[in-house]
Amino acid sequence: MSYLKLVLFQGVWAACALGAAQGRAGIGLAAALGLVLLHVAIAPRPGRTLATVAAAAVLGFAAETAMVSAGAIKYATAWPDDHAAPAWVIGLWAAFATTSDSARRLLGAHALGKAALLGLVLAPASYLAGARLGALTLPVPAWSGLVVVAAVWAIAYPLLLALEPRERTAAD
Repeated sequence: MSYLKLVLFQGVWAACALGAAQGRAGIGLAAALGLVLLHVAIAPRPGRTLATVAAAAVLGFAAETAMVSAGAIKYATAWPDDHAAPAWVIGLWAAFATTSDSARRLLGAHALGKAALLGLVLAPASYLAGARLGALTLPVPAWSGLVVVAAVWAIAYPLLLALEPRERTAAD
């Protein structure tokens, strides 16, 4: 199931990026909501899972709005306001939270440190891909926005993993 969640998230990412690039951000938002609802429906503790996803959405809103305000990124479909994170991006963060249990298991020991490194390296690549698809624009020079993205995600990704409640085992 771990790999399936990661694959499903990649589909949501594509729906969000391509939808926003074509001025149809609702498509991506609907895909993100669908993944979140599926994740909550199959979760052993739906209330806790929903709280984790909601916390990730709040973190995402804060992080993305800070990057937009700093001029590090500008979204093509900036609904409801071009000074804050758009709704489809918040949905994307909520959908990304559905992968945190899988990521924690796959990263194993020192998951938070590995998550910081992954955020530092992979997030700029994701935003650059989004820019090339037309979902967002980066400042000139682009590296200046990508440095901000890397710094934000080096902090945000470990925080997202830390939000995921860990199940206690007999060994705990």
